[in-house]
Amino acid sequence: MDCFYCERAFPADCALSGNLVSNDGFLHVRRRMGSNVLIYVLEGTLYIAGNGVRREVKEGQLLLLPGGEEHYGYQSSEGRLSYFWIHFDTNEKLQRMGERHLPEKPGEDACILPEYGNACNRERVSLLFRQVTQYSRREDLYSGRILNSALELLLMELTQEFLEAAFGRKDGISPSMYRVMKWVRNNCGRSLNREMIAETFQYNPDYLSMRFKKETGIGLMSYLNRERISRAKALLSCGNISIKEAAYESGFQDEKYFMRTFKRLEGITPSQYKNTFYQHYIN
Repeated sequence: MDCFYCERAFPADCALSGNLVSNDGFLHVRRRMGSNVLIYVLEGTLYIAGNGVRREVKEGQLLLLPGGEEHYGYQSSEGRLSYFWIHFDTNEKLQRMGERHLPEKPGEDACILPEYGNACNRERVSLLFRQVTQYSRREDLYSGRILNSALELLLMELTQEFLEAAFGRKDGISPSMYRVMKWVRNNCGRSLNREMIAETFQYNPDYLSMRFKKETGIGLMSYLNRERISRAKALLSCGNISIKEAAYESGFQDEKYFMRTFKRLEGITPSQYKNTFYQHYIN
């Protein structure tokens, strides 16, 4: 996976930020920016080319267009399109390189950004993009450092995601499958199925299931259910949530299926698990 690396990225500077929204037929202009451009799609598909490569940037995906390289839209969007964009500069120039050439322990001022890919934690990444955009529109900030600090927090979050995927994985699990694992873990509360996960990472569903099972030793949907039950256990341990609420908050649409899955994986029912924590709390 290609990425951009900068040993001393900070302080970083946000030149401009915004949220483009188009109801139909958006075509990105052809241009060459002096600053880097970071894009995060919220809805729809952005068809854009950079460095001679055409990309379909879909919901939940990121794209980095480095300063000095021409980029342009090669196809109009179909239907609604919404994405955040940030024009920014780093202390030193970003360098494109392959993942295998990266240092395992970069310095505190280093920044590593994927050229293109999925955000593992969409909620947190969306929030950070929104924060940068909101600060960039405010004229009453007492210091421009507030905006740049928000930008640096976003860049560090993306760097952390990249490092966890590249070096934090277990032995025998490739970076691509580790990203799938982390994405499923962070999004297990949503309504997901095998086809949706495969489409997110642009895999054939059968191929993804086969490769996931081969590398991790567990089936893709089994892993999803395991992560959902872990989420449910965390919710139930709080003591102030019902079994039905825990089921739906964990991505289960069928309460009875949730209860059967919980019993099969944990050996006890959700009620028994909840009562165990309640008894421990009152004692």
